[in-house]
Amino acid sequence: MMPRSKPSKTEELRVTLGTKERMLLEEFSTSYRIQASAPALVALLSDASALYALGTLYEILTGRDIPGLVNPMEAAEFWNAIKDELRTRDPAEERARNASSFLGGLNNLADFFFSSLANLGDTPDINPDLSGIGGSQDG
Repeated sequence: MMPRSKPSKTEELRVTLGTKERMLLEEFSTSYRIQASAPALVALLSDASALYALGTLYEILTGRDIPGLVNPMEAAEFWNAIKDELRTRDPAEERARNASSFLGGLNNLADFFFSSLANLGDTPDINPDLSGIGGSQDG
């Protein structure tokens, strides 16, 4: 290959765009940027944890609440309220109140069952009196 020679003169070419051409180029530029970023945006919007993080960030930055989105602060308030309620209730009073209805009795039975499962070593022996059921107990 042979080396190039220096140009003897320099010419300048100038293109002036009108308003319509500038608008068309702007639209083309915008569509190109959207096309380039669309796959990343679709991936972000299809990931539930990313949406949750964006929603939480939005709530923190703007102070606005998104209905249905429970952020960590709201969850802590909710669980603390439940723990406070459980600490302050009187189990004997609640059992007495529940015993006056069928569903309350079932609730008492379920509480007994689940507390027995939770404290397997601490449950008292229950020896029901079965003498009146099914005849005599003599062998």
